[in-house]
Amino acid sequence: MKVWLSIFGSLLIVAVLLVLSPISVALATPHGCRDVMFIGARGSGEPLQVKKNGQMVTVFHGVGKPIDYMAGLLEQDVKNYGEEMGILPVTYSADSVDELKPSKTEFAEMAAAGLGGVAGLTGAAGIYYERNLKPYEASIAHGVSATIDEIHAVLSGCPETEIVLAGYSQGAMAIHQAELQLERDGDEEALDAIGGTLLLGDGDRAPNTQAKIFGGAPVGGEGVQVYFRRFKPLDIVEPETTAEICVRGDIVCDFKLHLDSAFYSDGTHVHSSYDIEPQQVYLRQAVTWLAGEMGLTG
Repeated sequence: MKVWLSIFGSLLIVAVLLVLSPISVALATPHGCRDVMFIGARGSGEPLQVKKNGQMVTVFHGVGKPIDYMAGLLEQDVKNYGEEMGILPVTYSADSVDELKPSKTEFAEMAAAGLGGVAGLTGAAGIYYERNLKPYEASIAHGVSATIDEIHAVLSGCPETEIVLAGYSQGAMAIHQAELQLERDGDEEALDAIGGTLLLGDGDRAPNTQAKIFGGAPVGGEGVQVYFRRFKPLDIVEPETTAEICVRGDIVCDFKLHLDSAFYSDGTHVHSSYDIEPQQVYLRQAVTWLAGEMGLTG
C-alpha cells in the first residue's frame, strides 16, 4: 500500500505540474527566481480547490487557511527585508480529522473492550487504530513523496532559493517525515536549502522535542501516530529552525487514549480551531520566531 501511494503521489504531482504549471508560475519573477519559496501542505479535510461559478478554483494558495495565514505573515517579513517569496502547495489527499473521532458504536465497543495495550494494539487501542487511525494514515505517504518532489522541482530550477516548509495536521506529518526521508537519503542539497519549518498540529510530534514549541502543549506530549507507535518517535531534523505549534488537548499532536467521549470531541475542536483566536496567536508567534531565526528581522 505504501509503495502504491508513493507511486500514485509522484504521478499525481507530475500530472498537476504539467496541467497547471504552478512551479513555473510561482518561480517566475521580473528578477528570476524567488529568494524564498514557501511550500505548504494543507490540513485534514481542507480542500485544494472549491467550485465557484461553475469552475474549480484554488483557495488559500492550495495550502489551507492556517498555513496560508502564516505564509502571508512570513511573506511580509521577506518583503520588509527586500526580498521576494513565492507560495507552492503540496498536492496530496487530506482526510478529515473527524476520522479520529469514534462514532457512538465505535466508542461503545472501545469502552466494552477496556483500554488494552498500545504496543500490541489490543482492546480499545486496537479498535481505535483499525476504525479511526488507520484510515487517517492513508494519505500521509502520498504527502511525503509529494513534498520531496516539490522540493526537488524548486531546486532544479532555482538552486539558490531558500525553502520554508509548513504543514498542518496530516500536512505537518508529511513535512516531518519528508525531512526525515531526505536525511535518510543523504540529500544534503535539499536539507541545506531548507531555511525553516512550521509544523502545526503535528501527529508525529516526538516527546521532548528539541523544536521550539508554541501553544502550551506539554513538552512530554506526543502525536497520535507516535502514541500508537505507528511512527517511530524521531525528532525533527533541524530543531534550531523548526517550530512545533500544538495546543494542549489537540487530538492529533497531544494525544492520549481516553474512555471519555468528550475528549475526542473537544480534542477535534481544538485541532480545528487554529485559524481563529485565541489559538491564532500561536501562529503569529511561531512565524515571528522563525523570521528571526532566518535573519529576516533586526
